[in-house]
Amino acid sequence: EDEIPEEQRPPGRIVASWEDMMMLAFPDLLYVRFEEDFPIQAGQQHTIYRLRETVYDIVEEDSDEEPRRLGRIVEILGTGSVLSYDPEAHLARVRVVEAINPIERGDLVGPIQRNFIVSEPRAAEADLDGRIVAALRPRINHGQGFVVFVNRGYEDGVRDGNRFQIIRANDHYLESVDEEVPEDLPFEWIGECQVLEARELASTCLVTASTREILVGERVTLSRGQ
Repeated sequence: EDEIPEEQRPPGRIVASWEDMMMLAFPDLLYVRFEEDFPIQAGQQHTIYRLRETVYDIVEEDSDEEPRRLGRIVEILGTGSVLSYDPEAHLARVRVVEAINPIERGDLVGPIQRNFIVSEPRAAEADLDGRIVAALRPRINHGQGFVVFVNRGYEDGVRDGNRFQIIRANDHYLESVDEEVPEDLPFEWIGECQVLEARELASTCLVTASTREILVGERVTLSRGQ
């Protein structure tokens, strides 16, 4: 498992459960161990989540550069409500009040962002090229309504509401019969994704239109003023 940066370490972890099952859900009782300095008390509600794969930038095959670490995908599992807390053991009894996905021992608990606001479209302040480096759902193909991650962020000039155009140069028939595809084909428009949140190195985007299935690795472009 990739090391978690100190500033991103979760305050709580499920260490056990009263239930006799591996997969946990509403309204199961969990035992959660919290960090000593994390303020916890009965009545609080916190998100139950799981850290998935680390996302790295895409580098060209002929490049000697090491790929940048862009972040870590977080999978939201549900919500837990604190019933009681033992400050000496730093152990809380937590009731699952919402389960989106199956919960397991070892999953994490803490106050993290869960919802994104789809802001009004905003004209870009920079001309940028980038790539889709990951997707929220572990699928091969993605389309309209899916959340993807782009390797350009706030320090590159990306802002919430910007709209990346998704482009591709290919001949799908030649590719399907294992024939060589010319390398100098022009890029064609296959979709658009709008920035939900621009972070320092990468952006979370919602695919708002697509004419083809979107793959991780697709090229994206941002045009100043559009």
